[in-house]
Amino acid sequence: MNKTTEFTNAIHDSKLRSKGWDNLVIYAQAYLESGMFESDLAKIANNFWGIKWVNGSDYGYYEKKTKEFEDGKEIIIVARFKKYPNCEEALKDYTRMIEKHYEYSFLYRGDYEKFYRGLQVGTQKEPWRKWSTSPTYASNLIEVYKKLRTPELWLILNEYKV
Repeated sequence: MNKTTEFTNAIHDSKLRSKGWDNLVIYAQAYLESGMFESDLAKIANNFWGIKWVNGSDYGYYEKKTKEFEDGKEIIIVARFKKYPNCEEALKDYTRMIEKHYEYSFLYRGDYEKFYRGLQVGTQKEPWRKWSTSPTYASNLIEVYKKLRTPELWLILNEYKV
């Protein structure tokens, strides 16, 4: 089974839709972050959102070069990213992080534009906690969401397994 199918089935089986999530919100962000599910981070570490590893994490890590923005300039750094045992565990950790650290995004988990804008601005408690340092992150996610929003993908994510 390829990573796209494995990930799609994990979202379908998660029952997040019954908790107010728009499954395509999760899928589109993973699609963008993981390079259409083809990145080494997705294939090797089951990390579809570029979630960074921190000391004390319950998971191992995978090191790789990544693009960051500092003072408006693009730089390349080597960073540690969480390494998950499988897609289901990655999805659980992702939703826990959103709920715990991104209260605005969690509140609007059914509204893709507000959800993505919340990831870009950070949180009230921790305004430094932004999902991405890219100044165009939210608009890039919105564009990807709109391209992926098809009846066929909706059915796969919400009704039928691949």
